[in-house]
Amino acid sequence: MAITFSDLYTEAGLKSLDEFLAGKSYISGDKLTLDDIKVYAAVLEKPAGSFANVSKWYDGVSAQLAANFPGKAAGVRVSSGKAESAAPAPSAAAGGDADDDLDLFGDETEEDKKAEAEMAAAKKASLTIAMAITFSDLYTEAGLKSLDEFLAGKSYISGDKLTLDDIKVYAAVLEKPAGSVANVSKWYDGVSAQLAANFPGKAAGVRVSSGKAESAAPAPSAAAGGDADDDLDLFGDETEEDKKAEAEMAAAKKASTKKKESGKSSVLLDVKPWDDETDMKKLEEAVRSVEKEGLFWGASKLVAVGYGIKKLQIMLTIVDDLVSVDDLIEEQLTAEPRNEYIQSCDIVAFNKI
Repeated sequence: MAITFSDLYTEAGLKSLDEFLAGKSYISGDKLTLDDIKVYAAVLEKPAGSFANVSKWYDGVSAQLAANFPGKAAGVRVSSGKAESAAPAPSAAAGGDADDDLDLFGDETEEDKKAEAEMAAAKKASLTIAMAITFSDLYTEAGLKSLDEFLAGKSYISGDKLTLDDIKVYAAVLEKPAGSVANVSKWYDGVSAQLAANFPGKAAGVRVSSGKAESAAPAPSAAAGGDADDDLDLFGDETEEDKKAEAEMAAAKKASTKKKESGKSSVLLDVKPWDDETDMKKLEEAVRSVEKEGLFWGASKLVAVGYGIKKLQIMLTIVDDLVSVDDLIEEQLTAEPRNEYIQSCDIVAFNKI
């Protein structure tokens, strides 16, 4: 059963998480998993010291993310869209210029020099903050649209590799958005795949909610077609129209159940070549050429095995009801014509999303 955390942006939610983490280093088991990333995403920022367990856990997750994704971040700011208290514009009385408070008719003292240096440093820091990329209200359509436009033609927030900037924005998005923001969806899948590849430990499964009640579907009743036979003429012969209606209702009921039960999984796969002479570029092309509903290929890398041989390690996301990994391996990846390059495949990690 999945662990559920609610309202992690409130004191009550953080208190509940703090109690859960008492005596624990991670959400699930003895290593960092996607469960930790998911909760870390919902917390958004390190809480105050009154939640010691959460603070310690948050620092640990932050450290591991920084160690695994050491790329240089440009710096991002994620806000809720509320106006932040702005510093008043500098004036002569407030020290608008570094020299304004100095004695211009006497020698510059050591104290004057120190004040001037501090004000110059503060001005530089202020300029750096102003230049940071800012994203607001990423839980709204408008916020996601802004992010989608920013990601047009980009794979990552900063530069050509995943950095803490991506993690910070990923944290604010909370969950993969709908297909209407294609750039965000593609970027979100890429970040998810790299997180799963770097933290492949078995996750127990967590649910993070805002505490708002989800709209529940009303219970089926006789008037609403609770049973497929309710609208049939029970005192006469079943007509072709009756049969058609019954079949349609049964199909709708089956589709509804399937949609309800459908989930997704993140999989890390090892794909091995025949020998050191196998063209690994063509091998990866062969792997990615498999296209089917509910299958999404993610990030990949080559890993040395020995004797000059390398294997392909690749992430994929699947819709559980539509794709079987075992069938994918047996019927597609290791079957003709792809077995010209692929000798075998192994599942390294399999996590529910």
